[in-house]
Amino acid sequence: MNIETKEIYFPSEEKKAAQIALMKQFGWQYTKDTAHMRSSYALYARDKDMPNYRLIAALEAKYFMLESKKKTYNSMDPTLCILLFLLLVIPLVVYVGFKASQQERFAAHN
Repeated sequence: MNIETKEIYFPSEEKKAAQIALMKQFGWQYTKDTAHMRSSYALYARDKDMPNYRLIAALEAKYFMLESKKKTYNSMDPTLCILLFLLLVIPLVVYVGFKASQQERFAAHN
């Protein structure tokens, strides 16, 4: 028997169940959990001598390559909006006010 193993990070128990179901489709069998530092990993194993192993492995590689290229939308963060307002808009208002008063002072002097 020619066994290969893979260790995959799982962020939460809810995502772990979905990950086990996905990996099962590619011939992987869940074996146990491992932990490194503060991270938890699921350990999987599969037999390299199973029928159509090369096709399944190629399909798995293609699936995860396409999955990594998938774009996801992240909603707007209110904290970042407030920070950008404070860092960009307020200095702009101060600069415009300074230049306007400078222009008035030069006009009054000349």
